[in-house]
Amino acid sequence: MAQSVHGHQCGASGIVIRSLIRLHQYILDNSDSISSEISPLQLREYSHITLETLARMMAEIARDHIERLIPDRIDSLPLTCSYNMRTMMDFIKERPGNSTNKSSPAAVDDFATLYEVALKRWRSTV
Repeated sequence: MAQSVHGHQCGASGIVIRSLIRLHQYILDNSDSISSEISPLQLREYSHITLETLARMMAEIARDHIERLIPDRIDSLPLTCSYNMRTMMDFIKERPGNSTNKSSPAAVDDFATLYEVALKRWRSTV
């Protein structure tokens, strides 16, 4: 059985995660004007739950990347990694009552650490 390569699908996963984040942020910001069989309140609730789930997923990804990739394998991080970490930091800071803050207070620190490392890595190539 072939061993999986860490980071092999990171680019694709990052794009999917970013798309889900952007979609649900849009729904939260515009739920009153979206035509749906679901009430605007329910739309906001579902989108908020989805964003909290994504934040928890990203917190686990950040912790894994910090432990396994920094500094030797930082090149396996796609540019989308820094975008997603920054977006999740903003989400947590803008909505201080969400469950990600309560269940993982270190998540923002992990996002910030990985964001800075990824940003430095990609800045050095431009």
